[in-house]
Amino acid sequence: MVTQQTNVNMKTRIGFVSNSSSSSFIIAAKKRDKLTVTVEIDLEDFVTETITNEKELEAYILERNGEETLEEALKSEYTKEQYDQMLVAIKAGKEVYIGDVGSEGENGLELAIYQNGLGSCNVPDRIEILSDCN
Repeated sequence: MVTQQTNVNMKTRIGFVSNSSSSSFIIAAKKRDKLTVTVEIDLEDFVTETITNEKELEAYILERNGEETLEEALKSEYTKEQYDQMLVAIKAGKEVYIGDVGSEGENGLELAIYQNGLGSCNVPDRIEILSDCN
């Protein structure tokens, strides 16, 4: 039996290693500074429907709940609560935006909204959250 010894020189990386499940970063700040950042998200990227008046609101509620009449759809306490909130916003001159985010979104911000809800974000006062993701 003949054996051959081979020396293999492997390259090793010392320091930060990145793969699909994690990524590293380095930051610097004054010792007592809060280590927070603000990221701006364009929610229009996630809007699937815009409701501007009571007729559109009624059509949305009927389609979403699969009912023939608004009276039937509003028998659900949850649906009635959402309808009332949206109606108040519309009567106040606001538009209602229906959006959708998912766990398999194209970016980390979508996943963060999906997991933590919009309420965990620094939402400006001009935007009212009527129903959150989580």
